[in-house]
Amino acid sequence: TKLEPLWQSHNEVRLLIGKRLSHHGHGSFGLPGGLLKFGETWEECGRRELFEETGVTVPTETPFCFVHATNNIFRAESRHSVTIFLRAEINSEIANQVENKEPDKCEGWQWISWKELVDLSPVFEPLRLLISEKSEKDLFGGI
Repeated sequence: TKLEPLWQSHNEVRLLIGKRLSHHGHGSFGLPGGLLKFGETWEECGRRELFEETGVTVPTETPFCFVHATNNIFRAESRHSVTIFLRAEINSEIANQVENKEPDKCEGWQWISWKELVDLSPVFEPLRLLISEKSEKDLFGGI
């Protein structure tokens, strides 16, 4: 499950992105997220992973919405996964809580625009697929 915690700055949607340090996808940019635990809902996973990786606590009344799913094939690693992208709209107070809680797995987090994301390289395969399969309008509509 990958998350898209979003907030608006000067009428622009911002996404939280980090540079991966783990073996899988090393050196590429990706969104916070991780594996679904047994019995966990997508939303529960999203809240947990976002907090574990970034320290951000999304209020329970803030919904996580399904955005897209990608079918990821990593041929070199003989690995196949599905990524569920979720979106949560947060305010600047929550956005400012960001810290790097797993410095062995991520170089650091930053808020960027969709336009900046599209120009970023390299991006982790699931995120690359999201960018190629969906437009900013498809993902965020009138936010």
